[in-house]
Amino acid sequence: MASYDAPLFQNVQPSESQWTPDLISYDSLNSYGSPSYYVQQLFSLNHGDVIVPASMSSTAPLAYVASRDSRGTRMYLTVVNTGAAAQASRIVVEGAASVSAHGTVTILTSDSVDEQNSLQPPATVAPVAREISTLGRSFRYTFKPNSVTVFRLTVEPESR
Repeated sequence: MASYDAPLFQNVQPSESQWTPDLISYDSLNSYGSPSYYVQQLFSLNHGDVIVPASMSSTAPLAYVASRDSRGTRMYLTVVNTGAAAQASRIVVEGAASVSAHGTVTILTSDSVDEQNSLQPPATVAPVAREISTLGRSFRYTFKPNSVTVFRLTVEPESR
C-alpha cells in the first residue's frame, strides 16, 4: 500500500498552488502527472505479493526491494538511486529456481532534480520502459543518478 500525503489535484489556472508538488495538475482541457505521480504508478503496478531475498554491491547505498508473484512467473526488483552520480552494481536475486535473461527495465529519471512536468510538455519526467536481455539470478547494471528503476523478471518458481 502507498499513500500520497499532499493534495492530489491542482488547477494550474489560476496558479495559486499552496502545496508543491501535487500529484496531478490540470486546466480546462489538459492534465499531466507530476514525477511523484509516476513514482506512485511504478510502485503500484510493479510488485509481487511475496518479498524475496536480494543483494546488491555498489560503492554507494541504493534502496531496493525484490518481490515475486506467488501465483505466477513474475519477479520485480525496484531500485532507487537518490545520489547525483550513476551507480554500477552487481545484483543477486533469490526466491526462484531460475531467472530468464530477458525482461523489461523501466526507468524514471531526469537530468535535474528540479525538473518538473507542465502542460507543455506534460511528460518531461516520465517512465521509459525497454526490453533487456542481460538479466538472470546475478547480473550487473548501472543505475542512473536520481532515478527509480524497476526490473520485471520472468522466473521459474522454486519447487516446494
